[in-house]
Amino acid sequence: MAGRPIFDMARDHPKILWVILNFAAFFIFFVPIAYTIDPARAISMATPLDDALPFVRWSFWGYSFAYLSTFAVLFVIRSGRLFHYAGASFFVVLMISILFYVLIPVTTRDFRPIATTFEDGTFMGWMLRMNWFIDRPYNCFPSLHVGAAFIAAFSCRRAHRRVGQLTLVWAVLISISALLMKQHFIADLLFGLVLALAAKQWILKRYIPSEDPDKRPPHFPPRIMALFIPAYFLMIGAAYFLYQIGWQPWAGKPVY
Repeated sequence: MAGRPIFDMARDHPKILWVILNFAAFFIFFVPIAYTIDPARAISMATPLDDALPFVRWSFWGYSFAYLSTFAVLFVIRSGRLFHYAGASFFVVLMISILFYVLIPVTTRDFRPIATTFEDGTFMGWMLRMNWFIDRPYNCFPSLHVGAAFIAAFSCRRAHRRVGQLTLVWAVLISISALLMKQHFIADLLFGLVLALAAKQWILKRYIPSEDPDKRPPHFPPRIMALFIPAYFLMIGAAYFLYQIGWQPWAGKPVY
C-alpha cells in the first residue's frame, strides 16, 4: 500500500516524522511568508495598553528562551506515543497560525525599535540585532513564540511534572518579554495561548500513560533532560563566535 511507509514511520519513529513535518512546514510556509508579505496589507493591532508598555532591552533574555523551549521536548520526552501527540500539537498550531498570517497579516514594523539602534558593539547589542534580523516584524497574529512555548510546556508536563512546571514558567517569561520587546501585541499573545490550550485539550489529552506500550517513564533520565540548558548557551556562543570573526548575515539586507 502506497502510504504504508508513512504510517510505519509514524508508529516506529514519531520523533523523526514530526520533526521533519514541523521543520518542513516552518521553512516552506512560515519563513517565505515573513519575507514576501505585502507591507501595504499588514495591519497593526496596537491598543493603548500596548503603546503604554515600555521597550525593555534586557527582556530579550526571556524572549530568547523561545528558541530553546520548543526543542525541550526532544530532551524531555522519551515516550514515542507522547511525542506523537506533542508533534501533532505543534503542527496543528503552526498550520493554523500560517493560515492567519496569510489572511490577516499583522505587523509590528512601526511599533518596535529600529534594528540599527542596537549596533553598539556590545554582546547584548549583537543579540538584539541578530534577533531583529531573524524575527522579522511580520507573522505576528497569533504569536507562534507563545503558542509553541506553551505547547512545549504542556507536553513536557505530561512527561515530567517538575520539568513541565519549569517550562511553563519559561512560557510565561517568553510571553511577557514578547510584549516588552515590542515584537508582539497583546492580541497576538492571547490568540497564541488560546491555540496552545486548544491543542492541549483536543490533542495532548489523548495521551493516556496507562495505555502507552512503552512501560518505561515517559521522560528521559535527568542527566539527559538537563542537556537542553547548556544547548541553549552553546547555540548562542557559536553564533557570537561567528559574529566575532566577521559573520553579519544582516549586512546589505533591509533594516526593520
